[in-house]
Amino acid sequence: MKEPAHLIFVKQYLNWERARERLDRYKNIAAIFPLVELQKCSDIAPFYCHYLGWRLGTWKNEEWFEFFDKLLGISMALPGWNNGGHVPGGCEFDNFWGFVWELQTAVFFADYLGLKTEWKKAGPDIQVSVDSKILFVECTTYRKSFALEEFIGELFRCIDPQIITEHAPFLQFSLPKDKDVGTFLSDLFEPYLNQSFLPSKIQEAQQQSPVMLPIPSKAQNFYAYLENLDAPNQDFELKQMVHSTGNPELFLEVALKEAIAGKASANNLSQRHPNLLMVNFLLGKDWQMARSLRSIPKPELGETLDGVLFCACGIDRIPTFQSSFIYLPDESHPIQPFLKKLDDIQ
Repeated sequence: MKEPAHLIFVKQYLNWERARERLDRYKNIAAIFPLVELQKCSDIAPFYCHYLGWRLGTWKNEEWFEFFDKLLGISMALPGWNNGGHVPGGCEFDNFWGFVWELQTAVFFADYLGLKTEWKKAGPDIQVSVDSKILFVECTTYRKSFALEEFIGELFRCIDPQIITEHAPFLQFSLPKDKDVGTFLSDLFEPYLNQSFLPSKIQEAQQQSPVMLPIPSKAQNFYAYLENLDAPNQDFELKQMVHSTGNPELFLEVALKEAIAGKASANNLSQRHPNLLMVNFLLGKDWQMARSLRSIPKPELGETLDGVLFCACGIDRIPTFQSSFIYLPDESHPIQPFLKKLDDIQ
Protein backbone atom coordinates (compact mmCIF):
# COMPACT_ATOMS: atom_id res chain seq x y z
CA MET A 1 0.00 0.00 0.00
CA LYS A 2 1.25 3.47 -0.92
CA GLU A 3 2.42 5.59 2.01
CA PRO A 4 0.40 8.77 2.60
CA ALA A 5 2.35 11.80 1.43
CA HIS A 6 2.16 13.62 4.74
CA LEU A 7 3.47 10.53 6.58
CA ILE A 8 6.60 10.65 4.43
CA PHE A 9 7.19 14.26 5.47
CA VAL A 10 6.41 13.58 9.14
CA LYS A 11 9.06 10.85 9.13
CA GLN A 12 11.49 13.18 7.40
CA TYR A 13 11.17 16.13 9.76
CA LEU A 14 10.35 14.61 13.17
CA ASN A 15 13.78 14.32 14.80
CA TRP A 16 13.54 11.64 17.47
CA GLU A 17 17.07 12.33 18.68
CA ARG A 18 16.08 15.92 19.44
CA ALA A 19 12.98 14.65 21.23
CA ARG A 20 15.07 12.21 23.29
CA GLU A 21 17.52 14.93 24.31
CA ARG A 22 14.68 17.14 25.48
CA LEU A 23 13.11 14.38 27.52
CA ASP A 24 16.48 13.89 29.21
CA ARG A 25 16.54 17.60 30.00
CA TYR A 26 12.97 18.14 31.20
CA LYS A 27 12.09 15.65 33.92
CA ASN A 28 8.45 16.59 34.39
CA ILE A 29 7.74 16.23 30.67
CA ALA A 30 9.56 12.90 30.60
CA ALA A 31 7.59 11.61 33.59
CA ILE A 32 4.29 12.17 31.78
CA PHE A 33 5.40 11.54 28.20
CA PRO A 34 7.95 8.70 28.00
CA LEU A 35 9.52 8.30 24.58
CA VAL A 36 8.13 4.84 24.01
CA GLU A 37 4.58 6.14 24.42
CA LEU A 38 5.19 9.05 22.08
CA GLN A 39 6.54 6.74 19.38
CA LYS A 40 3.42 4.56 19.45
CA CYS A 41 1.61 7.24 17.46
CA SER A 42 4.03 6.91 14.55
CA ASP A 43 1.82 4.28 12.91
CA ILE A 44 -1.57 5.81 13.76
CA ALA A 45 -3.49 7.80 11.15
CA PRO A 46 -4.25 10.50 10.33
CA PHE A 47 -1.33 12.46 11.86
CA TYR A 48 1.25 9.70 12.42
CA CYS A 49 2.72 11.57 15.36
CA HIS A 50 1.91 12.28 18.98
CA TYR A 51 0.70 15.81 19.69
CA LEU A 52 3.69 16.47 21.97
CA GLY A 53 6.13 14.15 20.20
CA TRP A 54 5.84 16.30 17.09
CA ARG A 55 6.74 19.45 19.01
CA LEU A 56 9.59 17.80 20.90
CA GLY A 57 11.10 16.63 17.63
CA THR A 58 10.57 19.68 15.41
CA TRP A 59 10.32 22.89 17.43
CA LYS A 60 13.53 24.87 17.79
CA ASN A 61 12.48 27.25 20.59
CA GLU A 62 13.81 25.87 23.88
CA GLU A 63 12.10 28.47 26.05
CA TRP A 64 8.65 26.98 25.56
CA PHE A 65 9.72 23.55 26.82
CA GLU A 66 11.17 25.19 29.94
CA PHE A 67 7.81 26.91 30.48
CA PHE A 68 5.83 23.72 29.82
CA ASP A 69 8.00 21.73 32.20
CA LYS A 70 7.28 24.27 34.96
CA LEU A 71 3.56 24.17 34.15
CA LEU A 72 3.60 20.42 34.56
CA GLY A 73 5.60 20.58 37.78
CA ILE A 74 3.10 22.92 39.45
CA SER A 75 0.09 21.02 38.07
CA MET A 76 1.38 17.60 39.12
CA ALA A 77 1.78 18.84 42.69
CA LEU A 78 -1.88 19.87 42.96
CA PRO A 79 -4.33 17.51 44.69
CA GLY A 80 -6.23 15.20 42.39
CA TRP A 81 -3.57 14.86 39.69
CA ASN A 82 -3.60 11.05 40.09
CA ASN A 83 -0.47 10.22 38.12
CA GLY A 84 -1.52 11.89 34.91
CA GLY A 85 -5.19 11.06 34.84
CA HIS A 86 -5.83 14.44 33.23
CA VAL A 87 -3.33 13.91 30.40
CA PRO A 88 -5.23 13.26 27.14
CA GLY A 89 -4.36 9.98 25.51
CA GLY A 90 -4.42 9.19 21.83
CA CYS A 91 -2.67 10.84 18.93
CA GLU A 92 -5.09 13.60 17.95
CA PHE A 93 -3.05 16.70 17.13
CA ASP A 94 -5.52 19.14 18.70
CA ASN A 95 -5.33 17.48 22.12
CA PHE A 96 -2.23 19.60 22.63
CA TRP A 97 -4.01 22.95 22.98
CA GLY A 98 -6.75 21.68 25.25
CA PHE A 99 -4.26 20.07 27.61
CA VAL A 100 -1.92 23.07 27.77
CA TRP A 101 -4.90 25.36 28.42
CA GLU A 102 -6.01 23.21 31.37
CA LEU A 103 -2.51 23.45 32.83
CA GLN A 104 -2.37 27.21 32.28
CA THR A 105 -5.74 27.62 33.98
CA ALA A 106 -4.77 25.49 36.97
CA VAL A 107 -1.51 27.42 37.42
CA PHE A 108 -3.40 30.71 37.05
CA PHE A 109 -5.60 29.91 40.03
CA ALA A 110 -3.02 28.06 42.14
CA ASP A 111 0.11 30.10 41.52
CA TYR A 112 -0.97 33.47 40.13
CA LEU A 113 -4.02 33.97 42.39
CA GLY A 114 -2.70 31.81 45.24
CA LEU A 115 -5.95 29.86 45.67
CA LYS A 116 -6.38 26.28 46.79
CA THR A 117 -6.78 24.42 43.50
CA GLU A 118 -7.38 20.76 42.80
CA TRP A 119 -8.07 18.53 39.83
CA LYS A 120 -11.40 16.76 39.62
CA LYS A 121 -11.83 13.16 38.50
CA ALA A 122 -15.31 13.76 37.14
CA GLY A 123 -17.34 16.84 36.38
CA PRO A 124 -15.63 20.20 35.78
CA ASP A 125 -11.85 20.12 35.26
CA ILE A 126 -10.80 22.09 38.32
CA GLN A 127 -12.14 22.99 41.77
CA VAL A 128 -10.98 26.21 43.42
CA SER A 129 -11.54 27.38 46.98
CA VAL A 130 -12.20 31.10 47.26
CA ASP A 131 -12.56 31.99 50.95
CA SER A 132 -15.48 29.86 52.07
CA LYS A 133 -16.83 29.21 48.57
CA ILE A 134 -16.09 26.43 46.11
CA LEU A 135 -15.75 27.45 42.46
CA PHE A 136 -15.95 24.86 39.67
CA VAL A 137 -13.88 25.69 36.60
CA GLU A 138 -14.29 24.18 33.14
CA CYS A 139 -11.72 24.77 30.38
CA THR A 140 -12.15 24.66 26.63
CA THR A 141 -10.32 25.76 23.49
CA TYR A 142 -12.20 26.88 20.38
CA ARG A 143 -10.80 24.43 17.82
CA LYS A 144 -13.11 23.70 14.86
CA SER A 145 -10.89 23.54 11.71
CA PHE A 146 -8.22 25.79 13.25
CA ALA A 147 -6.35 22.83 14.77
CA LEU A 148 -5.96 20.98 11.46
CA GLU A 149 -4.93 24.26 9.86
CA GLU A 150 -2.13 24.53 12.43
CA PHE A 151 -0.86 21.01 11.67
CA ILE A 152 -0.81 21.76 7.95
CA GLY A 153 0.98 25.05 8.55
CA GLU A 154 3.63 23.44 10.73
CA LEU A 155 4.37 20.69 8.22
CA PHE A 156 4.54 23.18 5.35
CA ARG A 157 6.96 25.36 7.33
CA CYS A 158 9.22 22.32 7.66
CA ILE A 159 9.08 21.75 3.91
CA ASP A 160 9.71 25.43 3.10
CA PRO A 161 9.00 28.46 5.31
CA GLN A 162 8.09 30.50 2.22
CA ILE A 163 4.78 28.61 1.97
CA ILE A 164 1.95 30.63 3.49
CA THR A 165 -1.22 28.90 4.71
CA GLU A 166 -4.25 30.81 5.91
CA HIS A 167 -7.98 31.35 5.70
CA ALA A 168 -9.91 34.56 5.27
CA PRO A 169 -11.11 35.59 8.75
CA PHE A 170 -14.78 35.89 9.70
CA LEU A 171 -15.89 33.80 6.71
CA GLN A 172 -17.07 30.18 6.65
CA PHE A 173 -13.91 28.10 7.11
CA SER A 174 -13.99 24.34 6.90
CA LEU A 175 -11.48 21.53 6.51
CA PRO A 176 -12.32 17.81 6.33
CA LYS A 177 -13.12 15.98 9.56
CA ASP A 178 -12.87 12.48 11.01
CA LYS A 179 -12.18 9.75 8.44
CA ASP A 180 -11.66 12.28 5.62
CA VAL A 181 -8.68 13.97 7.28
CA GLY A 182 -6.06 11.38 6.26
CA THR A 183 -7.01 11.37 2.58
CA PHE A 184 -7.15 15.16 2.52
CA LEU A 185 -3.68 15.50 4.05
CA SER A 186 -2.15 12.96 1.71
CA ASP A 187 -3.68 14.66 -1.34
CA LEU A 188 -2.58 18.08 -0.09
CA PHE A 189 1.07 17.13 0.34
CA GLU A 190 1.35 14.74 -2.62
CA PRO A 191 2.65 17.35 -5.13
CA TYR A 192 5.60 18.20 -2.88
CA LEU A 193 6.99 14.67 -3.19
CA ASN A 194 7.96 15.68 -6.71
CA GLN A 195 11.27 17.42 -6.10
CA SER A 196 10.79 19.78 -9.04
CA PHE A 197 7.30 20.97 -8.04
CA LEU A 198 8.07 23.52 -5.34
CA PRO A 199 11.24 24.95 -6.97
CA SER A 200 9.22 25.58 -10.13
CA LYS A 201 6.57 27.43 -8.10
CA ILE A 202 9.22 29.47 -6.29
CA GLN A 203 10.71 30.38 -9.67
CA GLU A 204 7.26 31.38 -10.89
CA ALA A 205 6.92 33.67 -7.86
CA GLN A 206 9.96 35.62 -9.05
CA GLN A 207 7.77 37.02 -11.81
CA GLN A 208 4.23 36.88 -10.43
CA SER A 209 2.71 37.08 -6.96
CA PRO A 210 0.92 35.48 -5.31
CA VAL A 211 1.38 31.98 -6.72
CA MET A 212 -1.43 29.76 -5.52
CA LEU A 213 -0.60 26.20 -4.47
CA PRO A 214 -3.04 23.31 -4.95
CA ILE A 215 -5.69 22.61 -2.30
CA PRO A 216 -7.92 19.50 -2.44
CA SER A 217 -11.56 20.23 -3.22
CA LYS A 218 -13.02 19.39 0.22
CA ALA A 219 -11.53 22.48 1.85
CA GLN A 220 -13.53 25.68 2.13
CA ASN A 221 -11.84 29.08 2.51
CA PHE A 222 -8.32 27.70 2.88
CA TYR A 223 -5.31 28.82 0.85
CA ALA A 224 -1.67 27.89 0.41
CA TYR A 225 0.47 30.21 -1.64
CA LEU A 226 3.83 31.89 -2.23
CA GLU A 227 4.03 35.68 -2.06
CA ASN A 228 6.81 37.86 -3.40
CA LEU A 229 6.22 41.58 -2.95
CA ASP A 230 9.13 42.31 -5.30
CA ALA A 231 7.68 40.35 -8.22
CA PRO A 232 7.04 42.63 -11.22
CA ASN A 233 3.54 41.24 -11.77
CA GLN A 234 1.22 41.53 -8.76
CA ASP A 235 -2.15 39.82 -9.14
CA PHE A 236 -4.37 42.11 -7.09
CA GLU A 237 -7.49 40.02 -7.61
CA LEU A 238 -5.78 37.01 -6.03
CA LYS A 239 -4.39 39.22 -3.26
CA GLN A 240 -7.88 40.51 -2.53
CA MET A 241 -9.21 36.93 -2.39
CA VAL A 242 -6.64 35.60 0.07
CA HIS A 243 -6.65 38.75 2.22
CA SER A 244 -10.43 39.28 2.29
CA THR A 245 -12.46 39.31 5.49
CA GLY A 246 -16.03 38.76 6.54
CA ASN A 247 -18.16 40.34 9.25
CA PRO A 248 -16.37 40.45 12.64
CA GLU A 249 -19.61 41.08 14.54
CA LEU A 250 -21.20 37.96 13.06
CA PHE A 251 -18.08 35.93 13.85
CA LEU A 252 -18.13 37.04 17.50
CA GLU A 253 -21.82 36.25 17.80
CA VAL A 254 -21.42 32.75 16.34
CA ALA A 255 -18.15 31.94 18.14
CA LEU A 256 -19.49 32.89 21.58
CA LYS A 257 -22.66 30.86 21.06
CA GLU A 258 -20.70 27.82 19.88
CA ALA A 259 -18.18 27.97 22.72
CA ILE A 260 -20.94 28.20 25.32
CA ALA A 261 -23.21 25.63 23.68
CA GLY A 262 -20.34 23.15 23.55
CA LYS A 263 -20.20 23.11 27.35
CA ALA A 264 -23.84 23.76 28.25
CA SER A 265 -24.49 20.09 28.99
CA ALA A 266 -20.92 18.92 29.64
CA ASN A 267 -19.26 17.54 32.75
CA ASN A 268 -22.28 17.96 34.99
CA LEU A 269 -21.88 21.74 35.04
CA SER A 270 -25.61 22.19 35.51
CA GLN A 271 -25.22 20.62 38.98
CA ARG A 272 -21.98 22.41 39.92
CA HIS A 273 -22.48 26.00 41.07
CA PRO A 274 -21.00 28.52 41.13
CA ASN A 275 -18.96 27.77 38.03
CA LEU A 276 -16.78 29.53 35.50
CA LEU A 277 -16.12 28.57 31.89
CA MET A 278 -12.62 29.49 30.66
CA VAL A 279 -12.53 29.70 26.84
CA ASN A 280 -9.28 30.12 24.89
CA PHE A 281 -9.50 31.42 21.32
CA LEU A 282 -5.76 31.23 20.62
CA LEU A 283 -6.19 29.11 17.46
CA GLY A 284 -6.65 31.15 14.33
CA LYS A 285 -6.39 34.91 14.10
CA ASP A 286 -10.14 35.54 13.91
CA TRP A 287 -10.80 36.22 17.60
CA GLN A 288 -7.86 38.58 18.02
CA MET A 289 -8.80 40.54 14.91
CA ALA A 290 -12.50 40.66 15.77
CA ARG A 291 -11.84 41.87 19.29
CA SER A 292 -9.62 44.67 17.98
CA LEU A 293 -12.35 45.77 15.57
CA ARG A 294 -15.55 45.29 17.57
CA SER A 295 -16.69 45.16 21.19
CA ILE A 296 -17.61 41.74 22.51
CA PRO A 297 -21.38 41.26 22.84
CA LYS A 298 -22.87 40.16 26.14
CA PRO A 299 -23.02 36.35 26.01
CA GLU A 300 -26.13 34.33 26.79
CA LEU A 301 -25.10 31.91 29.53
CA GLY A 302 -28.41 30.12 30.00
CA GLU A 303 -29.08 28.27 33.25
CA THR A 304 -25.93 26.13 33.28
CA LEU A 305 -23.15 28.70 33.45
CA ASP A 306 -22.56 31.32 36.13
CA GLY A 307 -19.70 33.09 34.44
CA VAL A 308 -17.39 32.99 31.44
CA LEU A 309 -13.90 34.19 30.59
CA PHE A 310 -12.87 34.64 26.95
CA CYS A 311 -9.27 35.17 25.94
CA ALA A 312 -6.62 34.40 23.34
CA CYS A 313 -3.83 33.20 25.60
CA GLY A 314 -0.69 31.95 23.90
CA ILE A 315 0.84 28.65 24.99
CA ASP A 316 3.85 30.47 26.45
CA ARG A 317 2.11 32.47 29.16
CA ILE A 318 -0.41 32.43 31.99
CA PRO A 319 -3.81 34.06 31.40
CA THR A 320 -4.65 37.31 33.17
CA PHE A 321 -7.87 39.11 33.92
CA GLN A 322 -6.45 42.23 32.27
CA SER A 323 -6.11 40.55 28.87
CA SER A 324 -9.44 38.70 29.03
CA PHE A 325 -13.12 39.46 28.61
CA ILE A 326 -15.05 38.34 31.70
CA TYR A 327 -18.79 38.23 32.14
CA LEU A 328 -20.23 37.50 35.59
CA PRO A 329 -23.94 38.38 35.78
CA ASP A 330 -24.14 37.67 39.53
CA GLU A 331 -22.38 40.13 41.84
CA SER A 332 -21.88 37.34 44.38
CA HIS A 333 -19.75 35.24 42.02
CA PRO A 334 -16.51 34.22 43.81
CA ILE A 335 -14.35 35.91 41.16
CA GLN A 336 -15.99 39.32 41.57
CA PRO A 337 -13.70 40.46 44.44
CA PHE A 338 -10.62 39.84 42.26
CA LEU A 339 -12.06 41.97 39.48
CA LYS A 340 -12.97 44.77 41.90
CA LYS A 341 -9.44 44.67 43.31
CA LEU A 342 -8.12 44.95 39.77
CA ASP A 343 -10.38 47.94 39.11
CA ASP A 344 -9.05 49.64 42.25
CA ILE A 345 -5.46 49.15 41.13
CA GLN A 346 -6.20 50.56 37.69
